[in-house]
Parts: sequence; C-alpha cells; structure tokens
Amino acid sequence: SDEGAVEGPIFPVGQTTDRERTVLLGWGAYVEEKPSNFETVKEFKEEATPVKVVGNITVDDVIEDRLEPPLDLQTFGRFCKAEFNQENLEFYLAVRVFKKIQPTGQDYLDTIKRINSIWIHRGGEAPINISDKTRDALMLFEEKQKEEVSSDRQETDEKQKLKKTNNGVDAKYKIYDRAATEVKKLMAMDIFRRFQGIIVLKAKIREARSQALW
Repeated sequence: SDEGAVEGPIFPVGQTTDRERTVLLGWGAYVEEKPSNFETVKEFKEEATPVKVVGNITVDDVIEDRLEPPLDLQTFGRFCKAEFNQENLEFYLAVRVFKKIQPTGQDYLDTIKRINSIWIHRGGEAPINISDKTRDALMLFEEKQKEEVSSDRQETDEKQKLKKTNNGVDAKYKIYDRAATEVKKLMAMDIFRRFQGIIVLKAKIREARSQALW
C-alpha cells in the first residue's frame, strides 16, 4: 500500500456509500469517465488543463464537491496524495461521515478509537497538524468513553435529549469540529493554494465583465 495511506475500514460498510468509502480508503478506487493516473506533482502539472475562473473559489467549494473537474474533490484529493499531504483532507472527510452516520454504543467507541489512532494520536498512522490543546482534549475524551463503557453506564433517553445542541445534533458527534476547523484552515493556506496555482487561470477584469449579467 502507499506510504501514509489509511488501511482497513473506518465505518461499517452498510452505513456509508461507495463514494464515501473510497474517499476514506484512498483516491484510486473511483470509477471515472476519464481516469487520471498521475502519481506525482510533476505528472499532475503535465496532465492538468488549467481553467479560467471568474471570481474566487474557496477550499469549501472544492471539498464540498460543488465544482466540475478539474476543480472537484476527487482531483484535489489526488493532488494532495501526490504531494504526500492527504491526511488533513482524509480526516476532514472522515469527520463529515462520522457526523452523518452517528454510530452508537460500542460502534461509537470503536469509531472514535479508529479515527484517533489514525489522525489524532501522536505517532499514529497519519497524524494531522492540530493544536496540542485540541489533540489532548480528544485523547482525554476517548479515555473517558472507555471508562463509561467498561463500567456499563448507560444514559437514559432523557439525558441524551439534554445533550442535544441547538441544531439537533448530539454533542458527542461534534467532538471533532474544532480539529476539522483547524485542518481546513491549514488546507486553505497551504495545499489548496498550490492546487490553485496549477489548475486555476484567473480571468482578466475585462474578460470577467464580459461574462457578467449586468
């Protein structure tokens, strides 16, 4: 397997889509109409066809997969891999799936242990660059969850309801929000700028005005 690649399932197969699983397990499993085979940044530059963009695009536009190739999530992910810098993106997407499927009971503990062992623990499989405060808080939370499971403490439905946040998402599924915010900021300042530098041609002001609706 590729150095630094995530191996093995993170979430139960029945709870994620094929697309989500391939995102989490690597970028080569996608089925494309026109496959991209680049392995290095040099090959990416040789293969890439820069596109003109009117206005600005953000890292959110790409990681939320709002744009057409080559400004799509898949191409960006492969670029991150070619740069040996895919851990932040893989973690961010894993958190998104974690919040979507909302595992419970032992599955919840197993999931956060797997996520932490890959991206949070110092010396893990692919540790991300987050603040010590955020990392320590997540590791402490994992230990507390282990203690609760080992002591067989079960929360009542009423207690669970009290832990709901204003938007209806249980607080325990928001534990990675701070870390996800930190890695997205890093991607925006670093790898995303390099990606833009290769793939985006800024349209000139006169050209941009010609495409405006007013």
